[in-house]
Order: sequence, then structure tokens, then C-alpha cells
Amino acid sequence: MDASWYAAALPIASAFVGGFLPAMVWLWFFHKEDRHPEPKAIVALAFVAGITAVVPALLLERAILPFTEQDTTAVTEFSPTAATLLAWAIIEEALKWFLVWAFVLWRKAVDEPLDIPLYLITSALGFAAAENMLFLWGPFTEGMGGVAVLQGSLRFMGATLLHVTASGILGILLAVSAYKPRPLRRLWFFGGFATAVGVHLSFNLALLHLSWIPPVVVFAAVWLLIVSLLAGLEYTKRSPLINRPWRFRKRKPVVY
Repeated sequence: MDASWYAAALPIASAFVGGFLPAMVWLWFFHKEDRHPEPKAIVALAFVAGITAVVPALLLERAILPFTEQDTTAVTEFSPTAATLLAWAIIEEALKWFLVWAFVLWRKAVDEPLDIPLYLITSALGFAAAENMLFLWGPFTEGMGGVAVLQGSLRFMGATLLHVTASGILGILLAVSAYKPRPLRRLWFFGGFATAVGVHLSFNLALLHLSWIPPVVVFAAVWLLIVSLLAGLEYTKRSPLINRPWRFRKRKPVVY
């Protein structure tokens, strides 16, 4: 087989592995917390839903630029304004949630409140995997493997966990409100969604606009949020006020 084929395929394969392997590690880590393992097919569906969300997210994020930026001629190079970052955060968090809500949360497999954050986290990991692959594609195709490895490591510790944290926070608040009346569930949803967007926006603002904040502080803050997320998942799993699967099935609280 022509050696040029390998030269063309290697960057693609490297970007794919660099994008998806870290996400699979985190996927295993979070799902081992579930005492009642979810069906692999439904987990895969949520993961693919997250991957699928990247395409409309990119299209919508490009479409809103004329409304949030004065100069859109160098889309990949400019430092986006706060308005753009806010719009991007809303788009990404909305799509990650909506596709899981539309294709996963109504299924019988979702039979306990803990399943809600787990499936939202799964979707977030799918989104992050596809996003990371796109970020790594350029350096690998340009022969800058070292840059790609460094970039992948930073995204493994930062951006990937940002997506997980934002979706996980929303999922936990939906789980906590699972037995509340529908009007209250909607309030919890909007509160959780606003919190997820706020976390997402704060991370991007800190890295792109608040240069006086050292990046190590930003990444440390993300890890602190991950620790808090794990504590929230543990509470969701063990609390007798939340973890009542038989009532959960009757109330169907995921239909908002």
C-alpha cells in the first residue's frame, strides 16, 4: 500500500485517539459509581448524542458571530468577546442537555435519579471527545505532534472536565428535584442550566480575557469543581430523600 496513505491516515488516527481515549477513561470512571450499571446501548446512545451535538453547535456558534462580533474575518484567530463566549456557552449546554432529554431520559433504563447526571455527563464526554479531536487535528496534520500532545493533556485536565462539570451540575439539580411538583422542577432546571452556563462562561473568560489569573489557578478551580461534583453524585446515590427508584418510575420527573 502506498506510504502516502499512511502519512495521511496517521494524523487522523492520532487525533481520534487523542480525542476519544481520555473521554473513555472518564466515562469508565463516572459509570463505575453507579451501583446499578446502565445498559451499554443506552450509554453509547448518550455518548453519540454528545458527539452529534458538536455539528449544530459549530454551525450555531458561527451563525451568531455577526451579532456578537464587529470583525468576523478571522474567526479562528480572534479573541472572542464576552458576548460571544456567553452565546457559545448557552448553545453548547443547551444542545448537550436537549439531545439527552430527547433520546435518553424518557427511556425505562432511566429508573433512578442518579441516572440523570450520569447520562448528562456521558453526553458531555461525547461532546468533549469530538471537540478535542477537532482541536488536535490541526497540530497533528501539520506535523506538530508535541504541540498536539501538550494541547491534548491540557484539554484532558481542563476543557473536558469543564464540560463534565457543567452538565453534571445540571444533572444533579434535576435529580434532586426529581420528586418535586412540575413547576418547581422547571425552576430547578432553569437554575441548574444557568449555573452550568455560568461555570462554562467563567472558565472561558478566565483563560481568554482575565490574563491576570494564572492558568494553573483556572485548572485547579476546575478540579475543585470535579471534587464537588463527585460529592454531589455520592449524595444523589445515597440520600434516602432522593434515591427512591420506585417513586421515580411512577412520577417520571425527567419530562419537563
